[in-house]
Amino acid sequence: MADSSRYEIEVDKLGLFVSDGIVSRNSPEYEPCFEGQTPILLADGSTLPIREIVENRIDAEVMTFDPITHRVEARPIIDWKMNGEVPVSDLVTIRVQGQEITCTKTHLIYSAQGWVEAGQLSLGDEVYVQLDGHDEVLLASVESVEA
Repeated sequence: MADSSRYEIEVDKLGLFVSDGIVSRNSPEYEPCFEGQTPILLADGSTLPIREIVENRIDAEVMTFDPITHRVEARPIIDWKMNGEVPVSDLVTIRVQGQEITCTKTHLIYSAQGWVEAGQLSLGDEVYVQLDGHDEVLLASVESVEA
């Protein structure tokens, strides 16, 4: 059985971080949105599953996105959250540039139209992604959305 617990990290500044290449947003008032195995890009270039970061309260810097400069930069994690289980019907899986995340339908993804709830994305919509080895993000088309 898949782990239906949801996890979130909070980072300083703008609260934007890179989750499996896709630019996401968090906020102190949001409920945790990600499946435990969701990879989070750390400042040293490695990734860890968000479950491991949250359950072990790992004090690390993660790669974040600055929407003004469109650059990716390291910022510290300042909070770790787990909200327990959520129904599978509340989840969506998005695939962009061969990278995939599963999150709650209400989680905000940075798109060409601004912040969009993951459950509102459609095939062909453009979202911001970071490609391996780059410190900038670019727009890429959503390849699939599965609810």
